[in-house]
Formats: sequence, structure tokens, C-alpha cells
Amino acid sequence: MPVTVNIVVADAEEGWDIAESSRPVDTWRGFVMDGLDMEKLAILQSMLTGQTFDEALVECEPHYVVSDDGPWVTRLSEELTESLVDLDEEKVEQIGEELALAAEFETEGWPLDIVQSFVAELSALADVAVAEGHALFVWTGAAR
Repeated sequence: MPVTVNIVVADAEEGWDIAESSRPVDTWRGFVMDGLDMEKLAILQSMLTGQTFDEALVECEPHYVVSDDGPWVTRLSEELTESLVDLDEEKVEQIGEELALAAEFETEGWPLDIVQSFVAELSALADVAVAEGHALFVWTGAAR
């Protein structure tokens, strides 16, 4: 079953509302990044926070699960969110280059510009989340 991924910024208490949504980006500020999965997020978190991949992967497990078939929602850690704040263009490019070389991205053929764009969009959303006292959520559900 094809899945779609929405990354949104919302109040920390809105996790279940996001989980019950059929397309969170229609209600909350965010973007769609199909192909993203928890392993890829854990790689990014490990790179930016110094955690091991396994530690980061545990933090990327879904916090809100509507059913076994999804959707699933993960609240990104405050540490990851804060590490994404105020990244300049040079840092975004550097992180994107490192991330694109990770096997999980490389074997799926993610182009460097898409990976860098993902990092830039996530950083911009982290800026909003921190400025507003909100959190970042990753919603994964069936493509419609």
C-alpha cells in the first residue's frame, strides 16, 4: 500500500487530532515528503544530536497510532527540533550532502537537491515550532 508523509508544526497537545486527520497539511502548517520513513529521520537525528542510530530510532517510533494500518504519528524530539533551528544555507547543504550519502537515501535514489530541500523545509518548520512554542509531527498514512 503506498503511503504519504506529512510533516507539520502544531501544539504539543494536538497529536491525536493530527493522527485522526486524513491530510494534516490541509489543517496545520507543513509539507509533504513522501518516501520519508523513521529510519531516515533517525539518521538525521543521529547526525545532528550525536545520538547513536539505535537511540534515535527509538525516539522516532510512533507516539499516536490510529490502527495497525495507520495512520501513525511521531512527535519529533525537542533535541532534534532545536538542532534544526537557524540553519544557514551552507549548513543545510552540508547536512543534505551527508544525509544523501546514507545508504537509506542512496539506495532509494534520493537526489541531492531533494534531500537538501527536505533539510531546508524541516529547518524552516523547526524555526516556526520553536518560535511559537509548538512541536513537529510526522504523519504517515495511506496515500489517497
